Amino acid sequence: MNGSSTLATDTEEKRVPRSPYAVCNKSLKTPGVGSAWLPSRFDMRFLALEKARDDVALELGQRWYQYSGAAQKKDVARHTYEEYSSFSVAKKEANQIEKDVLRLGLVSYGKTPKGLYEFFERAVIYSPDGKSKASSPSGKEDRLAFDVHTELRRVLRAFVARNPSLGYTQGMNYVVCMLLGLMNEEDAFWTFCCLVEELRPKNYYDHSLSGFLCDRSLIRDVVLDVFETVPKKLLLELERLYASLLLPMFYPKLTLKSLLVLWDAYFAVAGHPKSKPHALRKGAGEAALFAILLYIVEKGLDAVNATYETEEEMDACRIASPTNKGEHQFEGEVLMAIVQELTPEEALV
Repeated sequence: MNGSSTLATDTEEKRVPRSPYAVCNKSLKTPGVGSAWLPSRFDMRFLALEKARDDVALELGQRWYQYSGAAQKKDVARHTYEEYSSFSVAKKEANQIEKDVLRLGLVSYGKTPKGLYEFFERAVIYSPDGKSKASSPSGKEDRLAFDVHTELRRVLRAFVARNPSLGYTQGMNYVVCMLLGLMNEEDAFWTFCCLVEELRPKNYYDHSLSGFLCDRSLIRDVVLDVFETVPKKLLLELERLYASLLLPMFYPKLTLKSLLVLWDAYFAVAGHPKSKPHALRKGAGEAALFAILLYIVEKGLDAVNATYETEEEMDACRIASPTNKGEHQFEGEVLMAIVQELTPEEALV
């Protein structure tokens, strides 16, 4: 199936949009907002980024910090980050944050994709105050070492203090963790505030998850519109995956470089300084996430159809599988294998 940047009309052959930039470029063209700014000034596929907060990581982080509008939000805020981080939060919120801080899996390879584990390898150093520099085995101060768990805890608590009516939702921990790998603690806080308060659809992370549920319904309709036939069980399993993919913006499911490509597309479209602050930004970056989901569905259909001609054959394979743990285990394994193996080129081209 050939890639295309638009959804087909009734008279055209339906094609899957493969590029987040192409999808967003088509959907966001308006007078006064050109498309020249969409391509990254980094070649994201060959980004020489190795460790959290190395020089390249910080440069990319500053790009997202500026695109998100975090600097402007910081300037007009009623309180500083230091003040927000000193405020108390409800015990229930604090307990859930604590549980999720410890669920990152960064200290054990096997729970986190290899690229992400290596990226944060020097960022899981615990320090008594969460601020002191850690030392390398040679005894020299390691400028790249920081206590990611302590910083994550502070950022999440500060965010809840700033948004008590919104509170904390699972998935926020992964997003903030990735931001902390690319910028300092305070910049990560303001970037995350912009992401939740300005860029993602309204009520995406509130306790009702109404924004997420709207996205889930929308992507289901798009999938059914783009693809003529989707096996029911594959569609059901895809819907089971939406929360683990969309709420944390695909972290930690993608490899590191594929994740950076996707997030760069998101920030470039949703929050670029040349975009109109309120007319285009909120929800615009979802097109990048939708494009990846459509590509995953396309590859999932190709993988299933290449192996099994009918749903009856798939059912027989599922029943016979020694790893079968549920009705949709087979489809879930197919989809997750595709997600975890997506290359930067597939995420961008």
